Amino acid sequence: MSTTANAPARPSITFIAPRTASELADWTSDQVDCTAPGLAAWVRYTSGVSLDDRRHEVSDPLASRFIELHERHCDDPEALVAAFLAQQDIVPAALAAQQGFADAVTDGYRRLINTGLAASLSTL
Repeated sequence: MSTTANAPARPSITFIAPRTASELADWTSDQVDCTAPGLAAWVRYTSGVSLDDRRHEVSDPLASRFIELHERHCDDPEALVAAFLAQQDIVPAALAAQQGFADAVTDGYRRLINTGLAASLSTL
């Protein structure tokens, strides 16, 4: 599995999400429902292994950090998602602190690995 060594320094993902508690208060459940599965899919992508067990390059300057998180928490989806949500340079702390959002990302991740992409998308 390779990573992009010469990738420019940049935030890992551009996350259009609330960054403060007051911004979070304005967020609707629809925004959570749409954002959580996307983040769950991104967490899965960063493992470097597709849902059908094919290796792929994780083209991201933080790839080695993500691989380490996957190796450390590979058998525990809840701990893995929590570890990703704790990356404050990626996920705003105000959003990560919301248990409902964390639960939605964890549920989306579990659904993705247990039922596959098509079944996961059919629930949206």
